[in-house]
Amino acid sequence: MDRFEVTTDIEGNGEAVRLSIEHPDESFTVSSEGEMLASILNNGDNTWQLVEGNLSQEAVNVIGSEIEKYYNNLNPLA
Repeated sequence: MDRFEVTTDIEGNGEAVRLSIEHPDESFTVSSEGEMLASILNNGDNTWQLVEGNLSQEAVNVIGSEIEKYYNNLNPLA
């Protein structure tokens, strides 16, 4: 299982939030300050969907983009 953190503005209000990401299976569990916010899924075409939680599609897309950046930085030639 992968675990990592990203910092991003998920609300679009200029306030960065540190998110903990866990990747136990095909979904990604997103938490902040120990509280689970959502579970999201990459649809395989660089689009993201909410599996569990209460986030806007825009917030899911922002988090998904940060997850993609994280993995691209691990393997920059991919």
